[in-house]
Amino acid sequence: MDIKAGSRLACPECSVELVVVRPPNSPVALTCGGVEVVDAAADRPGGGHADASGDGTLVGKRYADEDSGIEVLCAKPGP
Repeated sequence: MDIKAGSRLACPECSVELVVVRPPNSPVALTCGGVEVVDAAADRPGGGHADASGDGTLVGKRYADEDSGIEVLCAKPGP
């Protein structure tokens, strides 16, 4: 998937939606709960994650990875 600034992405398994603030320096596999995210406009089955033991995502929080340079903003929270 080509991840660009401004792209709206979503988890196919839960309600999480993200907006890309800063794209990665090189191709990455952006995941949510171990499942690769998709374009927010795509159909999403929303069956839930097999392992939902994490803290979830918080609306308005920015998440970044120093190694890849990517930064995303959580637009819709999830479990």
